[in-house]
Amino acid sequence: MKKVYNLLLNFRNPVSVFHHMDRDTRTLIAADIITLLLGVLSGPTMTKALTAGVTESDLATRGFVGIVCGFLLNQFWVKNLRDKMLNYYLPFCWTESFLTTGLVAFLIVNGWNPIVYLWGTILYGSFISKVVGKLTLAYSNQLWKGRKREDRTNDITYIKMVIGMLGSGIVMVGIVPTINQALVLWGVSALLDDTGWMIVYSRNRTFLDKAVMETEK
Repeated sequence: MKKVYNLLLNFRNPVSVFHHMDRDTRTLIAADIITLLLGVLSGPTMTKALTAGVTESDLATRGFVGIVCGFLLNQFWVKNLRDKMLNYYLPFCWTESFLTTGLVAFLIVNGWNPIVYLWGTILYGSFISKVVGKLTLAYSNQLWKGRKREDRTNDITYIKMVIGMLGSGIVMVGIVPTINQALVLWGVSALLDDTGWMIVYSRNRTFLDKAVMETEK
């Protein structure tokens, strides 16, 4: 087994890529692998169920609200919101996870409702998720810089493409979850989505909190 493992390290494959990652990146990619795989498995079922139950106007509304919220957030982020929001990174992550889990639980207990799903994802996805993404980017920029960040991004993209092909292949051969099964998979995926970063942030909190503030001086 050890010989096979050593052989794999000589070729570009998920094993060799994972082996050369630093500790924090390994933590993140471990969470990302589960998140992405569950998301790819549940995605087709949920997309089909959503589009079959809403109008083109509903979908356009979701897109419009997301764009407007993103536009307003960008307008005030750098000068007014960034530093204040950084003090609440973990609460924002927990809030996003709680809202997602609550939405999934509601839809499973009360039955699939595309309008509830649509507006539920709008309400937290248009603001909470965008804030979490911006704060995560701020911390990511401090942990990995230059060529190290470029190589890390390429490695993570490679792993995600492999997982994406695996998940899509499973659905393509006919292993398709029901809507309730897809909701559970999506709920677990969303719940784990921030877990990796919450661990990495907690592990490097003292350094990161200082570093992200110093970048403004």
